[in-house]
Amino acid sequence: MATMEHFTLPLANGNQITGLLSFPPKPAHSPKGTPMVVCIHGGTYTASYYDADPAHSISNISKALSIPVVAITRPGYGESTALPPLEEGETWNKVNGKYIHESILPAVWKEYGPKSGATTTVLHSHSIGASIAIVTTALHNRSPETAGYPLSGLVTSGVGSKLMDEPSDNASAAEDKNENLRMIDSYQPKPGVEAPVSTWPVEAKDYLMLRPQDGLCSPDLLKGTTAKLNHPASILEPLDIRRQWPHYWLDLAKDIYVPHMYGVGEQDVLWKTDKRWTDEYARAFSKSARMEAATVPLAPHCMELSYVGQAWLARTLGFAMECAVWEALRQEKQTSS
Repeated sequence: MATMEHFTLPLANGNQITGLLSFPPKPAHSPKGTPMVVCIHGGTYTASYYDADPAHSISNISKALSIPVVAITRPGYGESTALPPLEEGETWNKVNGKYIHESILPAVWKEYGPKSGATTTVLHSHSIGASIAIVTTALHNRSPETAGYPLSGLVTSGVGSKLMDEPSDNASAAEDKNENLRMIDSYQPKPGVEAPVSTWPVEAKDYLMLRPQDGLCSPDLLKGTTAKLNHPASILEPLDIRRQWPHYWLDLAKDIYVPHMYGVGEQDVLWKTDKRWTDEYARAFSKSARMEAATVPLAPHCMELSYVGQAWLARTLGFAMECAVWEALRQEKQTSS
């Protein structure tokens, strides 16, 4: 049972974006700055990733801290308008990140920023959504004065600097996973042609993404909830991460100056999670005003849905509050100087 409110928002280009809202009552005492946290989900999920059920919802933390939250359903998922097929030289993450920057976030801020009481936005992102958010943040930070929305912070999880070797501890799960990977590795994109979609078998996906066999998530989550959360996704999403992302993400990282908080689950099976690689990820964001990076103990890839999920969300929304105060004080200092 969802706890957040569904929304449909028309965009200036005639498309639409959908998602979920959590707008708690404003606090009795006005804070120095208030973030509107915009959540960007990973592959094979929608905005409901952040509102899976009452026990696994960002709205719990949103209400506790009086922080407005907007979780978008990315283009091509659910009722959000899909983008055209990629053209020569384009990549999935770059195109989606640019679209979110140019079309979605200006509309979201115009519609919900003032009415929510927010003074800025902070992006909260997971997995492929995190790589897209890095593109979006880099584009904003290159020309913040022309962006149609304020941005003062970035949270990423479920991404990293080095892909993990394929898991082989369970033949059935690995076989299902490898079947998808074989299709990705053999697929050759054609400019202007719609790419096929892939649907991940729920049991294999849960085994790898949530690690229930290691006791990292609630058994109740597996009784229909993860099946409802599962959605088909374009093959171009994992193709970008595996083939293209490693060659261009460092250039994007160098253009990000807002505070950045990063976490990767200790039991993530997609990315290497030891200190060497976490530190390497953090170093890439050398211009960030503040960079926090850590491996989260006993957390799987989809740690927002795990036992540590609410704790992680509480940490990140607290970080978003700090970003809003940082931005408010920074602007005051610029005005007075």
